[in-house]
Amino acid sequence: MKAKKTNRVLSVYPNQWGVGFAVFDTPDRLIDFGVAYVQPAQNDTSLDRIMKLITLHQPDVLLTRAITQEQNTVSKRIRTLLKRIALLAGAEKLKLREVSRTEVQEYFSEGDYCSKYDISQKLIERYPSLAPYEFPVRKRWKGEHHHVGIFDAVAMIRACFN
Repeated sequence: MKAKKTNRVLSVYPNQWGVGFAVFDTPDRLIDFGVAYVQPAQNDTSLDRIMKLITLHQPDVLLTRAITQEQNTVSKRIRTLLKRIALLAGAEKLKLREVSRTEVQEYFSEGDYCSKYDISQKLIERYPSLAPYEFPVRKRWKGEHHHVGIFDAVAMIRACFN
């Protein structure tokens, strides 16, 4: 009897700290997660880190963030990196799925606004192994915590496959 092949999903979320990532075999089975730190932030190094994750986990699907027209705060470096990730997925013959912030918001909100912190709390309930990476509520004048990329990567998978 042949074992059923699972669709392994690697979700990558590039940000100012490097690349937040999560790997799932099924929507309920979180295999690996973390932040591939890239400091100083450079696209070539970020792509190398993503390639190492692809080699290590052998995913069938690569998820990344989609940039919509109204997201004018996303840096040029991140926009360029996302285009290069798409090319990398094609070269590695992976299915590429881009998930927008709006899709994630709609999945996690119940009609109201849902912050990244709110989403992280819901994800910690579902995946207790994420609890050590919990981050505080962000004040307007503070930058994003370096663990946020982990939760962004996990949230994209939940929004995309449920």
